Amino acid sequence: MRIVHLNKTAMGGGAARAAYRLLQGERSIGINAQMLVQQSLLPLPFVTAPEKFHEKLLGRTAALLDRKAPLLLGPPPADYWSLCCFPAAIPQQVKRLSPDIVHLHWVGDGFLPIHELKRIPSPLVWTLHDSWAFTGGCHLPADCSRFRERCGSCPQLSSRKSADLSRWSWNRKYRAWHDLDLTVVSPSRWLADRARESSLFRARRIEVIPNGIDTAVFKPLDRQFARQALNLPPNKKIILTGSMDFDLERKGARELIEAIRLLPGALRDDAVLAVLGSSPRGFTGLPLESLCLETRHDDIAMALTYAAADLYVHPSRQENLSNMIMEAMACGVPVVAFAIGGNGDMIDDRLTGRLVKPFDSGEFAECIQWVLEDEERRRTLAESSREKVCRDYDLQAIASRYKKLYEDILGSKRAGAP
Repeated sequence: MRIVHLNKTAMGGGAARAAYRLLQGERSIGINAQMLVQQSLLPLPFVTAPEKFHEKLLGRTAALLDRKAPLLLGPPPADYWSLCCFPAAIPQQVKRLSPDIVHLHWVGDGFLPIHELKRIPSPLVWTLHDSWAFTGGCHLPADCSRFRERCGSCPQLSSRKSADLSRWSWNRKYRAWHDLDLTVVSPSRWLADRARESSLFRARRIEVIPNGIDTAVFKPLDRQFARQALNLPPNKKIILTGSMDFDLERKGARELIEAIRLLPGALRDDAVLAVLGSSPRGFTGLPLESLCLETRHDDIAMALTYAAADLYVHPSRQENLSNMIMEAMACGVPVVAFAIGGNGDMIDDRLTGRLVKPFDSGEFAECIQWVLEDEERRRTLAESSREKVCRDYDLQAIASRYKKLYEDILGSKRAGAP
């Protein structure tokens, strides 16, 4: 069985990390899996990026045009928005690899043109890491539900016209995709429900298979050793949080900052907020010590960082199935997060962490305090978190579920062949 995964980048974001981990899991159980990307930030085994000059140039040009085209019609989109209508060399590269199944992941930003999907002769599996596959262009529609019909009047484009760019893009998807040999997979129950509601996917087969994680890498480590290795305070309670871009409103920095300000004074004096990745200016004026940690691209370094923490907090306002929540729990760190998206798939309230009413900073502060004020309770939450991940998200077990899906798709294809 030869599987080719498609993702814009390798290890350059949450979708890329999840996709590459799945590739590793599939290879560990004997599947011949590879990944095709536009660019690889690091040299990774079994990952192929364009080598020919014209293919590199075509990919970069498509990405540039994809970002600039919406600006010709109005203000910039409020969040990630992809047209994917410009030529790319991906289908030709896929054909050279002769896959049995092509597995799509995050293919926006001009990586895979909408109309090119029908040129791929292999059956398609599409793991949704956001909503773009069934919207008129936005990746994260927030409260907008126009994807249930035909999009149009797109709030992220500040559009009041029904026949706008999002409607045009939706029509292109409908024409190109309505007869594809396509199976949809969602890592979370929440996103699966949204896909089933959508006009583009409501008639599709939609499975729920979560992301997986290597529990031999992400595991509990000695806390004092981790703190010493990372030069973190040895005797304070460390509250860890992280995001690639906390300046985006949906990442919840404002709610977290307010929650930190509402913590009791004694806890603020005894705690440190460690921010992994990017941190907005607001984190610098907090009434407790805060540290900015470098972005870590290596899983072992990430595991060491989680091991140093007493608690991981995830204030995101929109979430599918967070890698960081799963990683923290695998390392035996309880999590506090809003009860939105796929967070409830992973966090069992009061058993592995706390789920907070959206978007209540006061309750978020109370839940942080609830976890940290009782060390025995925190340890129990930590142990349960680790057990939950090992039981439900072990990478080889997830890869085996995908293998069964692939076999089912190929078996149905053979049965239907003349």
